[in-house]
Amino acid sequence: MKRLLLLSALLLILALSACSNDLMISDRILTEEESILIKNSGGEWAEHFEIVGQIPEGYELYFTIEQYENGKFIQNHPPPNPVNLDTKDRAVSFAVITDSEKGKILFGHPSGVTTQEMKTLQGGSSSAKTFEGKIPVKTDKPVYLAYWYTGSSDILKGTDGDLEDIKSRDLSYLFKAELKEK
Repeated sequence: MKRLLLLSALLLILALSACSNDLMISDRILTEEESILIKNSGGEWAEHFEIVGQIPEGYELYFTIEQYENGKFIQNHPPPNPVNLDTKDRAVSFAVITDSEKGKILFGHPSGVTTQEMKTLQGGSSSAKTFEGKIPVKTDKPVYLAYWYTGSSDILKGTDGDLEDIKSRDLSYLFKAELKEK
């Protein structure tokens, strides 16, 4: 009898947590078809994420890319704009492409892709997600999802994802999400 009660309580907790409307962002594992399509269109270096849960009424979810040079905040790319999540596609992506004279920042979202030219430096670069699994998005608390940075030499010392270290690089871009009141 105690086991049945314990099992029932556990199932109830799992059911309630599955119904939670907490807004989360998770890293997105691409299917084989998606990976091939993205690779063939030149986007194999992008970091992919999925929006899980509902945006609370009266709030909007914004994605921006912060630019830093030697630890100093320079600007946001692209200009902050809310992402429309009325579609079934709740995926977003971030990439920095530096295979030409002019680099590009790419922000993929449900209604397309936003591309912006960026400053480039000669030297090595690195990029990665800042988390694994899922991360909660809370009101007016930025959540950093991924980064890209470069240095003036071909050798870059490693980083463990420390945001202050990433911001202090010669040039860095940080991809973030923020939940804001309308």
